[in-house]
Amino acid sequence: MMLLSVLILFQNCGGFKLDTQASLYERKHVNIKIEQYCPIGDFTLQEVFAVNMSANRQAADFVIDSDRDGLSDDFENTPAHINDYNISSAVADTNGDEYSDGVTIAVGYVTAQQVNLRACLTGQNDIDYDGLNDCEENVLRTVRNNPDTDGDGIPDGLEIRTGLNPLDPNDSSLDFDNDLRSALVEVKANTPMYLTDTVDIQDQAYRYSVAHYNVQNGNTTDLCHDILISNVPVMETANGNVVRVYIMEHEYTTTNGDSSRLKVFEVGLPSSALDNIEIQLPSVNNAQNQFQSFIVDNEGNIQ
Repeated sequence: MMLLSVLILFQNCGGFKLDTQASLYERKHVNIKIEQYCPIGDFTLQEVFAVNMSANRQAADFVIDSDRDGLSDDFENTPAHINDYNISSAVADTNGDEYSDGVTIAVGYVTAQQVNLRACLTGQNDIDYDGLNDCEENVLRTVRNNPDTDGDGIPDGLEIRTGLNPLDPNDSSLDFDNDLRSALVEVKANTPMYLTDTVDIQDQAYRYSVAHYNVQNGNTTDLCHDILISNVPVMETANGNVVRVYIMEHEYTTTNGDSSRLKVFEVGLPSSALDNIEIQLPSVNNAQNQFQSFIVDNEGNIQ
């Protein structure tokens, strides 16, 4: 299996000195707030990741990913790539085989090889909410009911999207571009892993603020969190933007060892969203793996 080989080829492997000039970054952005997030049972908050699925990181800037498959429109609209990989920017799964174009490219299957993918009978089932359906997990050799197969703290789907290997527990700690930021830090910030961060790139970085406090719940005390994710870019797309927030929870027991689970919030945004608005997501039940979807109007209100 040629896991991630093609994606890595398209990364920019050059390094640049830190740019000390003022930033030119002026794209609209939004902030997302989740209050009183309280993991249930023995699970604790491990990591928070946010990603605008409609924004593909390409070198020093974001570009549009209309079908949200992890491949930019520019890449999918290149004639050579269309011919080689049977991909399109109009739909995430161009040939309708239930494997997204991004996953097909990640495993290195050109058009002629795609017939080797097993028929997917479970459709878009994603039982661990990591962004990969169960059939994609099979071909990638990740675990269908574990959102973090290699235990490095990054959801499997985000590893595929960013060119990491969800079977390698060590790649998240590497600093591929020697800018003193690990791959995990770069994935959280949505900054490039193969390009030394400039001032402009740092101005584009997603920012996270997490406050911790105790809440009395009957005879028990829960450790809860207020989560604020800021500087999430809004792309000028025809079909709006979709932002996903992945909250990774971790548990260790002497019986079962380490285990992870995900809470996923998906937020639909119009391209006309006001700049620098704060979106307050409603309180949710954090007891188990869950996926919740919200639609936001252009003033930041949940519809």
